[in-house]
Amino acid sequence: MGFVGAALFGRRARIVDDANERALALQEGEALLQGPCLSHCHLWFYRDAIEACAAAADWERGSRYAQALETFVRAQPLPWALLLVERYRALRDAANSQTHDAGVPQLAAVRTMAVSAGLGWALPAIDQALAKAAG
Repeated sequence: MGFVGAALFGRRARIVDDANERALALQEGEALLQGPCLSHCHLWFYRDAIEACAAAADWERGSRYAQALETFVRAQPLPWALLLVERYRALRDAANSQTHDAGVPQLAAVRTMAVSAGLGWALPAIDQALAKAAG
C-alpha cells in the first residue's frame, strides 16, 4: 500500500459517482499518506483528489488538497504540481464568482501554461469555464 495505495484511492475518488464513496476513498487515501509511502503517492493522490473535488464542485475540500500539494512540493518546486494548483484555483474562483467574466484572465493564463506543458487533459475544464464566463 505504501507503493501505490494512496494513489489508487485518489483515482477511485475520481471515478466514482457517489459522494459518500468519493469521500471514503479520499479519507482512505489521505490516511495512507500519513504512513510510510513513496513521494509519487502524494503527487498522484493529490492530483486525483483535486480533480475529483473539482468535478464534484467540492471547492472547500479541493482547496485543502491543492494547499497540501503546494506544501508538499514547496521545498523542491515541481512545475507540474504548481500548475495543477493554479488550474484548480482558477476553476474554483471562476465557479464561485458572482460575475460572468471574473477570473477570465486567470483561466486564460492557466490555459496557456497547460498548453505549453502539453497537458491536454487539463484543457476541457478550463475551456468549459471560459465558455461559461463568456455567457
